[in-house]
Amino acid sequence: MAPKKLPHRHYLLCPVCLKTQESLSCHLRRVCKKTSSRADIEALVEKAKKDVLDLLQNGRAFSYAVLTKIMADTNPLKSLIEELNRHHLIVTGAPPPLPTEAGQSTTQPPETGDQGEPSGECEPSDAASVSSGELFQCDRDVTYSNKVRQKMSEKGLYNKHDVSDPLLKNFAEYLQKELFNQSFKQEVENVARYLYYADSKAPSLQFVNDREKLREYLRALSEAKLKKQTQQNYLKSLKRFLNYHTVSTNLRKMDKVLHKECTEFIEYIGSLQREISKHVGKEITQKRHNMLIEEDQLTTKECWAVLDAAKKDFLDVMENLSESSDPLESDQSILLVYYLEALVILKHLQRPGVVVHMTVNEWAKRKKEEQYYVIGVKQHKTAAHQVAIFALSEEEESWFDVYFRLVRPQLLRPTKKRKRDVEDESDAAERFFVSSTGRAIYNPSNDLMRLHSKYKLRSVTSQMARIAFETASKSLNDAERALVAGYLTHSSQTADKHYRMKNREHIVKGCQLLTSLVSVSSAESPGEGTSRESLRSREECSSHAAHHAVPSIKEPTISLTRLPSVNDSKTFSKAFETLLQTHPLSLNGKRPEMKKCKAVSKEFQEKLSSHWAKKQFEMRAQHACTYFSRRKPTKEQLQSWTSKQGWKNMAADCEKLLQNWAPSGSEDHIMDSKLIQTLVKSQKWRGLHIRECEGKGRGIITTRRFEAGEVLCDYHGPVVTSSEGHKTHKSTTESETGYMSFFTNKKGQSMCIDAHSDRCVCHPEIQTIGRLLNHSEEKANIKPKYFSMEMDGEERDVILFLATRTLLVGEEVLFDHDFYRGALD
Repeated sequence: MAPKKLPHRHYLLCPVCLKTQESLSCHLRRVCKKTSSRADIEALVEKAKKDVLDLLQNGRAFSYAVLTKIMADTNPLKSLIEELNRHHLIVTGAPPPLPTEAGQSTTQPPETGDQGEPSGECEPSDAASVSSGELFQCDRDVTYSNKVRQKMSEKGLYNKHDVSDPLLKNFAEYLQKELFNQSFKQEVENVARYLYYADSKAPSLQFVNDREKLREYLRALSEAKLKKQTQQNYLKSLKRFLNYHTVSTNLRKMDKVLHKECTEFIEYIGSLQREISKHVGKEITQKRHNMLIEEDQLTTKECWAVLDAAKKDFLDVMENLSESSDPLESDQSILLVYYLEALVILKHLQRPGVVVHMTVNEWAKRKKEEQYYVIGVKQHKTAAHQVAIFALSEEEESWFDVYFRLVRPQLLRPTKKRKRDVEDESDAAERFFVSSTGRAIYNPSNDLMRLHSKYKLRSVTSQMARIAFETASKSLNDAERALVAGYLTHSSQTADKHYRMKNREHIVKGCQLLTSLVSVSSAESPGEGTSRESLRSREECSSHAAHHAVPSIKEPTISLTRLPSVNDSKTFSKAFETLLQTHPLSLNGKRPEMKKCKAVSKEFQEKLSSHWAKKQFEMRAQHACTYFSRRKPTKEQLQSWTSKQGWKNMAADCEKLLQNWAPSGSEDHIMDSKLIQTLVKSQKWRGLHIRECEGKGRGIITTRRFEAGEVLCDYHGPVVTSSEGHKTHKSTTESETGYMSFFTNKKGQSMCIDAHSDRCVCHPEIQTIGRLLNHSEEKANIKPKYFSMEMDGEERDVILFLATRTLLVGEEVLFDHDFYRGALD
């Protein structure tokens, strides 16, 4: 049988990204020229064919006389590049400006933009390769409009080593396949940029010998006005990179000296992270302050403006779709995907992670409740203990169904794929939302920004929309606010109070409440009701809304010795509701001026002002109790924390808050507390003292009262495998072996906290508390509980000690080693 004849193809150069492509027309249509017409793409392909033909005929021979002339030129590199261009040979990554003297020339790796692609320079004659400026245009010749990025580019801080280098490639595989890190490419690029800054010749681990270089790099980032939080991310990536090479490779055996230097450098990065974290707190406080004083605050209606603006175009695309219709143009499919993403993020106020991680299986398992379809998404952020749930109307569900049946298969249509497309293909097949390249959605926030840009509207992010609706929900009663909190899938501490109500019925009511918070002039909302004949009429929508309106829940009446008349109470309640419409309750809101209260009601102006302040204090008190949920603060700590929040006139109320403090929230979610995380990292557990106990040696006593359920401290030390722990156990003295704690982590792995050393590696200046707790079977007053937390980019096992009863001042802290050993296993 004759062998199958392979197609004879010439690899053509893309004039935009300057990479050779097996199928240039397909590449331009799907990547670099998504919105260009077919005629423009064909013209570019024809020009690329002519260039290749000219290269084959005339471009492979170079005149020796021309080369001699180039070498004698004052700038031979520039002349050589010009000669290569005349032969249709492209030089990428040429640093601007080119060197002026031959002896000063250095070859740099390709300068890259945010997408990790070489920026390059287009041929001057190729006018068609320049971006048309239309939405969704992909122009790889990166020019930065953002001032921070401009400064970063000018300082060369975007230069990086090739990520295909084995040192970086192995790290990327570790992040992707072992840690299942969704943003592993960004982390690898962060490391590649610093490695290039430390040594532009080749990536290596030798940068650990120059600590000042890292400080110099951070100063350069600060001079470029890069936010401290972003600098923290750079350090986090670099620290994870070193952790990988010191723990998961054979570096310890191959080069013990370098391994030790890397370990010490990790500690150095940790000290820098602690320094920067203070500045991060200031940035957050400044951001909150700016939001507080901002005059043009975002309204709920503005959050949905892009849905209103894009709705007509979206419906035009939907109307022409059918089983027998032709495939959509690229810009049409992109518009459809972007609109559905915006619907999830802006109307249903879900995090971008819901769009990224929503699966086909979760879509198939949607449940109908009344006139809505309820969908649950399990994975929607890095560490989530609740399922993200939202409710689509019947019309919205029909849109999603059309996308799933008719559009998504087009996007996943098998074609010649690049290697990275093939790698992402299995992941995209499971995801509900896919991009125009047939891969899983990577950054919905960018898609949202592009949609706003297309319709020339103020860009609204997920966080901005959630804050706007949360502020508007302050006018609702407690039961209704609980429904909104459940719909928004708040953090664990907030969800603990409302989680029992998270069923399909309440999800639907939460969706209806959010819709009611948008004051629209028309009878339609962005996600419901259209003028199409195939959709319900406005009258039916109005009837449906009235039928499913959420009944108001009557607030409990407080019995007082002197009550105002019923009419006075009703009048005041109405006046207060009117005041909340212009001055909604919020943690950082400014108390309404007396003249504003007088404009609402002359009779109750003083009472309105004081009642508003009282409600805000109750809200702030609840927020404080949530932050200090499992660790009672001192008066100074509480005053300092309230001051950082920007709250005024709270000092007098701190005593009252401390008197009424008690542990709150579920034990399973203790590690969600940022305060507990900070204490685990810093080991500054207050209220405990080391002293000599008769017949026992050293022990721990309390210097303040601890309530039942309060966290006292943790068992601190390096976490090693069980086998390593047993080796250390055999090699240490009998008195030291009592400091080894063996347990089973959440992955089912046998691990050990090795605290046999008097000082730990990460806190050599501190005597840790947990290792000195003495044993008692009958008088045990604390219990251990296992947790897992992320520390400096790595997942870490933590054992916390919780009080089983109230501990008075001067009591020795004891726990039963033998009883709880089985519980930890």
